[in-house]
Amino acid sequence: MAPSYELSLILRKADKKSLVDLLTRLSSTVLQRGGLIRDASDMGNSVLPYRMRAHLEYHDRGRYAFLKMDCSPQTVKELGETIRIDKDVIRHNFVRLPDISVSQKERFHRCKNFKNADLLSFKAGQTADNAAAPSAAATDSAASSSTSAASAVSA
Repeated sequence: MAPSYELSLILRKADKKSLVDLLTRLSSTVLQRGGLIRDASDMGNSVLPYRMRAHLEYHDRGRYAFLKMDCSPQTVKELGETIRIDKDVIRHNFVRLPDISVSQKERFHRCKNFKNADLLSFKAGQTADNAAAPSAAATDSAASSSTSAASAVSA
């Protein structure tokens, strides 16, 4: 299985057509090299956090886009070279995503289904079995307090 990567892009302020053209070119490169595209998303135009210089121009607005893919490290290197010379791209960054094993997925699923009531009973030192049935000491103390209250009323 090929490693998973996320490519984040900041493009010069552009329309949706130029973004689609760029993502189509990148996706076709990944697919030709035996990779797989997982997701492509457009975050729209936004003001950049600071003024950026790219291809002898200064930019203060840009279009953010993300591309998630499974491909070889050699393909990532080729994509980086292609993106570097593209005039529409202000910044790019590849991030290798961690591989999640089956046991980690199961652990996440169990934690996701964990309820607050389970947590509160755990903090109180009770388990789900102990919370349902009252302890013998609690039953004995409740019985003795009810007999003492009845004797006080009769006197």
